[in-house]
Amino acid sequence: MARSDIDWVLAGVLDDISGLKTRLGLTVFSGGFAISGMVVPEEVYFRTVGLDSVADDVADPGKATFSEATGLENELARDGIAPLARVRVEMREDLERAFITMVDVTIFGAGPTPLKAPAWRGRLSQVSGWTFGTYEAAEVTS
Repeated sequence: MARSDIDWVLAGVLDDISGLKTRLGLTVFSGGFAISGMVVPEEVYFRTVGLDSVADDVADPGKATFSEATGLENELARDGIAPLARVRVEMREDLERAFITMVDVTIFGAGPTPLKAPAWRGRLSQVSGWTFGTYEAAEVTS
């Protein structure tokens, strides 16, 4: 799936969750599976899986870099250096959110019994649909 196929509404919701340092119940659909849990900022995910040093490093470095890339892109465009401006746009696209991180996850579709996982991280470009709220195995009826 191309980067342009990423649902910008979902990406915005995820950015808000990260910015507000909060959690939100969400269910996403990917590759025939339903993944239901609490969306959390990346640093919470990495702490949950025991990677505290990585969590310390992801304390929102992308936003500053994104802002810097946007400022430089505007400056290059203003000075009439369009080819370099396009390179900056491509670099900025690489800085956009690429993953969704969740904790307290239930995965449906992997067999007759839903799987429970303490944490899950998936590629945002692979999400085919989503809805607010979480679901538990007892709520699913045949």
